[in-house]
Amino acid sequence: MKQTIILLLFCILSLHVSAQVPQGISYQAIAFDTGGAAVTNGNVGIRVSILDGSATGTAVYTETHSKTTNAQGLFNLNIGQGTPVTGTFSTISWGSNSKFLKVEVDPTGGSDYTSVGINQLMSVPYALFAETSNSSLDNGGGNDMESDGNFMVFEYDEAKAFSTATNTWVATTTASGNGIDGSVASEGNFMIYEYDEAIAFNGNTGEWSAITTASGNGIDGNNSSNGNFLIHEYNQAIAYSANTGTWTSITTASGNAIDGIVASNGNFLIHEYDQAIVFNASTGTWTSTTTASGNAIDGIAASKGNFLIHEYDEAIIFNADTGTWSSTTTASGNGIDGVLGAE
Repeated sequence: MKQTIILLLFCILSLHVSAQVPQGISYQAIAFDTGGAAVTNGNVGIRVSILDGSATGTAVYTETHSKTTNAQGLFNLNIGQGTPVTGTFSTISWGSNSKFLKVEVDPTGGSDYTSVGINQLMSVPYALFAETSNSSLDNGGGNDMESDGNFMVFEYDEAKAFSTATNTWVATTTASGNGIDGSVASEGNFMIYEYDEAIAFNGNTGEWSAITTASGNGIDGNNSSNGNFLIHEYNQAIAYSANTGTWTSITTASGNAIDGIVASNGNFLIHEYDQAIVFNASTGTWTSTTTASGNAIDGIAASKGNFLIHEYDEAIIFNADTGTWSSTTTASGNGIDGVLGAE
């Protein structure tokens, strides 16, 4: 009897507590036969492709998996951690063009694959794009940095930066002397994360500013834009505003990893579980709103410091000029076909 695979769920893999975004997308599905019965405790072969631009676009990455279903017919896999066929998962350009997920299956466990569906990836690429589109924190190395004519050197328990605006070196003592977990540069400014402290250097004023981080367990999300910096760690988000020269923190919803992060014109948005929070760099303040369902978002867009999120049956917008959120109920609650922002 011919067997088919029905897609049950795909979602972003939780960000682990380190300075790197994990290279994978968690995927679950159930195998059913044509009579509607689950294919239990059986071997299935799966081929997964990431298509560029459209449902008929070029496959920028393809991999295969061999999985065994459980007593309910369920199997799990991590896209990006299978056997590569074409392309490299870590070099996918998530920020250019839409991306579509194509799944093909051989229910007998072989390689005679049949296509069972193509779906557009929505919120998943944004967390991966946050790693590739900005100057991510790097573990080890990279302790000397240059940005817009300014320089930073890190050694043991001291960070020292040179500002061309003030023509001086300025030093600061760091938290532990144990080496940094990561450093990033943006628009002549620098940020260092070390154990339980984040410090930022403002290239225009020649001043350092420090803040104690939540847990000392390493970050699970970061971003930079227009000389401003953001870190998410466990149950706290902290952001540095180059305009005010200060750090500001906010407690996040659940202590779980974030499922969306994006930057625009120096502002930052984080979505975590049932909460969306925005940092407005011009005012140095955080603003939050409760989202529709507590599920992961299925669409996110940014333009000129403003943000839009679509989640289940609600679309919400943050207006950077007014500093307020506004929402509207959407038609179906079944996920959007597309989301755009216009400059």
